[in-house]
Amino acid sequence: MSENSFSGGGYTVTEQAAKPGKSMKPGIQEAVITDIVYKCVGQNNSKLLEVILTGPPVEGLVDNKGNKIGQVSKSTMWMTPGAWDIPGKMWCTKAKLTVMADKLGLTSQFEAINGENEEDFVNKVATIFKGKKARFVIGGEEDQFENDKGEKITFVRPQMATFGFIESTDVPLNESKLKFNEEKMIKKLEVSDSVSDDIANSADADEASPW
Repeated sequence: MSENSFSGGGYTVTEQAAKPGKSMKPGIQEAVITDIVYKCVGQNNSKLLEVILTGPPVEGLVDNKGNKIGQVSKSTMWMTPGAWDIPGKMWCTKAKLTVMADKLGLTSQFEAINGENEEDFVNKVATIFKGKKARFVIGGEEDQFENDKGEKITFVRPQMATFGFIESTDVPLNESKLKFNEEKMIKKLEVSDSVSDDIANSADADEASPW
């Protein structure tokens, strides 16, 4: 063993910059619809669709090949009888998809879709929506995880807001009508995350819908 094997020198302490997260931050974000996927979840195989949004490339955020990528938001829209199509309720899934189609200039294509079943419908919707860019209001709900130090870290799972959530990028920023309200659009941990509570909370907000 050499004389200097246990010396105290040889290292320089440097502070590492925090890496950006992969999830989109709450607020008003410009993003592309990168996919819309069909899923069945839970013991009852409850059907839903998931709208995946990707923002512009972020410095310091890369994929496995080293390419710059954007932050992502995944928004759940239920296709169950109590959430799919309820006349006069603009929070239901069919109404929200109709609003998206309108703001993206895809109304005629959307209204022409007839799916043989839920999955076929979602696949056809994805075909016309994928690749389209717009401004979105991103809210979400708080969640927690425990890091390797045993600390509980609170974060927000981003999702599109219920109302007033999309606008064409053709609208000048100084004329934008989109608004973000953190208090109303981010669901805190204390609130139950059951589907029924989500729907009830949305129903209470119907009067505030701009559509």
